[in-house]
Amino acid sequence: MSATRLIAVLVLAACEPVRVSEVALTLSASTPPTSGDTYELFATLNGSAVSVARFEVRVVDQAPGRDTSAGKKAAIDPVDLGHIYGYLDDVGDQGLPIGGIRFVVPIDLADAVELFLTLEPAGDTDPVPSAGALAECSLAPTGRGVLGCVLRRPGDKTFTVGTAAIVPPEAR
Repeated sequence: MSATRLIAVLVLAACEPVRVSEVALTLSASTPPTSGDTYELFATLNGSAVSVARFEVRVVDQAPGRDTSAGKKAAIDPVDLGHIYGYLDDVGDQGLPIGGIRFVVPIDLADAVELFLTLEPAGDTDPVPSAGALAECSLAPTGRGVLGCVLRRPGDKTFTVGTAAIVPPEAR
């Protein structure tokens, strides 16, 4: 293969669009804040655990000058603390329900079969679960290509931790 042809093949391969999925979570307001540790969401894809997102849960002040103890729990990027992915389920200032955490990930999750959430120790950067699941669920089609499930505690399937939905590339 000539050098020109090889370069053309590499350029075309690099131009292939990234297949992104959107992951939406709700988490119970009883989810404890992290203190240095991070929550990590994994999907089981083709028999392996794949890291989908990492986040910290912190109490944030939604109104400047207000006592932060009256703030809401937010899912925050552990690297960019100014980036909020969303809020844990709660009641907002106007008495209306708030909540919802959203991640856009550069992974095609159309074939994911389950999701699970772990608490990873401070400084852990590898994409492998280092602890048992705090919550887990089996994904099922909910319509229009979306996968969904109810996150529950392992060993106590009556305790609901939250919900999850995956919008794979074909459904976006």
